[in-house]
Order: sequence, then structure tokens, then C-alpha cells
Amino acid sequence: MMLCSGLSSTLLLAATCSLITSGFSTDVTAISRGRVITFDSISVQHLNCERGVITVQSAVYRCADTQTCSQNGTQDIKNSCDGRKVCDINMNIISTSDPGVCTYLDITYTCVPESEGQVIVVSWANYGRRDTTTCPGKYTIANLYNVNCFWSGSMEYVTNRCNGKNSCTVEEPSSVDPCVNIYKYLEVFYTCQAGSCPPGWTWFGGRCFIFDSSQKNWTDAESSCETLGGHLASFHSTAEYTFIRGLTYTAAGSYKEAWVGGKQDPHNETVWMWSDGSKFDFPNWASGEPGNAGGNNCIQINYKGGDHVNDMGCKWNSSSVCVRGP
Repeated sequence: MMLCSGLSSTLLLAATCSLITSGFSTDVTAISRGRVITFDSISVQHLNCERGVITVQSAVYRCADTQTCSQNGTQDIKNSCDGRKVCDINMNIISTSDPGVCTYLDITYTCVPESEGQVIVVSWANYGRRDTTTCPGKYTIANLYNVNCFWSGSMEYVTNRCNGKNSCTVEEPSSVDPCVNIYKYLEVFYTCQAGSCPPGWTWFGGRCFIFDSSQKNWTDAESSCETLGGHLASFHSTAEYTFIRGLTYTAAGSYKEAWVGGKQDPHNETVWMWSDGSKFDFPNWASGEPGNAGGNNCIQINYKGGDHVNDMGCKWNSSSVCVRGP
């Protein structure tokens, strides 16, 4: 999904896992398309999607094929029908809006794939510009020349607001301008995936996560996770790591230091393992880590609130993040 911004703050993204957007065009492939025209002689007209859900493309009051009347109420039609399989439009809406003037309501809509009960998983995001052709707007090449405009915080900014949710809204970050005086856009790749977790847990990537603010040493934190049917959390990609950090922020209001499931092999200090038995393939160590200082045998994230994965003495008390299956 690519959504255009300007040089000022605007709404960039309104995404849901029924693949409905708010005022933006996307690359969603429609299952089918429909058009209904409601005349005075027909009191109620029906929009219907046998497969998928309704997305209203346009709703126009007309007096003749070439004459358009007031557009009052058309957004209400979209708000009422989007995301539904069947929607009834009453002719009284027209007479209320333009009594004695408009003769019919012309609605076009598409049926888009339904992903009910699924949640958003963002795989990549960038606020900036990567070419001179996307979202050119009214600007000349002078406003589009910087095609290496990347905001390093894009992924974290979007995932914190969207991952694991059925719907999300992202606004342009007011304090960030990765390329001054360049017409920018937000580019997001995401999928809708089935999520089902116990109450209090948050689904991501086929697993369920929970943040525990209580202060425990690593061994007690792992035991606590096991009583909940899981283990201290492991991560295997940038997306998972970013999600886990975002979970601590959402739950605690800041990036609290937290135990995760990494622990050093007691027989080989160069080997690290995840307590859930998964492959230790994405440690994402901070610069200079692991320090392997005496007794630093366990992994902690968010050291001093930063984007930091480090080894820490297992005896220290900290909050923690658990993971389990759905």
C-alpha cells in the first residue's frame, strides 16, 4: 500500500484487515464490481456481495447524466455500507438531501476479499521517497529529486500502531521530515493473518505474546511463563523484535527493560539458545554485545529504554515478555 503525503501533516494510513481504506486507493483486487441506481419509484435499493465485503467507490446524487447535485450524505453511505455483505439504501436519503431537485442516486461499489477475524502484520514500511514517479502530485521534479529518502524509524512507528490489530490509523509524524521540501509518501507492506490468543495476550506471526511488569530474575520469569503455557519470548526477525519492543511500550508506556528467552549455553559461552527450543538465528545484538562479562548469561531488551539487546546477569530482577502458541 502506498499513500501520498504532502509537505504538511495529513492522514497517511487507514487500514483494516477487511482491506478497506479511508479515502485512499490501494492495490486490492476486487472480487466483483457493482452499480445500483435508486430512482423515486424504488424506495429501497440493495448493495450485495455474495463473496467478500462491500467497498463503496462513489455515491453521487444526479439530476441528469451530466449534472451532479449536492454531495451531502454520500460519506454516510460509505460509512454505512463499507465492510458489510448486504447494505440497504433508502430513497428517503435523497429527498432529505435535495428535496424536489435530485432524481436518482448512483452508487458504484466493489466486493473485496473478506479477512474477518484477522489482524495486521506489517512486514515493511518507509516514510520518504524511493522514486520520482510515485505520488508526484502537483509537484515538479525539483520536489521529487531525492529518491533515497528513508526514515529509519518508519517500521517501528507503523508496527507500534498496527501490528496485531484488526484496524489501525497512522498519521504523519509531525516531528520527522526525512527529506525536507520533498513530496513524500508512506509505503507499507502488510498482510492479514489469523489471530486467536487467550485474553490479555497479543497475537503476532502465529504466536501469542504477553508483557509481565512484575520484577523477577530470569529463572523465575521463565518459570512464570511456563505456568502460562509458554516460555520467555524468542524473536527470529526484525519484525518480531520490533513487535516485542512495541508490546512493552504499549503495556508499560515506555520501553521497559525486559527479559526474553535467550540464555548462554552453560558448557560453551559462545553459544546462545532460546528457552522455547527454537533456533537462535536472529539475536540482533547491540553494538559490542554480548559483552560476556562474568555472570552475564541471559538476554535482556530495552536496556535503559533504548533499542538494545544485551547480555545481563540472570540474577537481576526485571520485567519480562512471554510467548506461547494460540
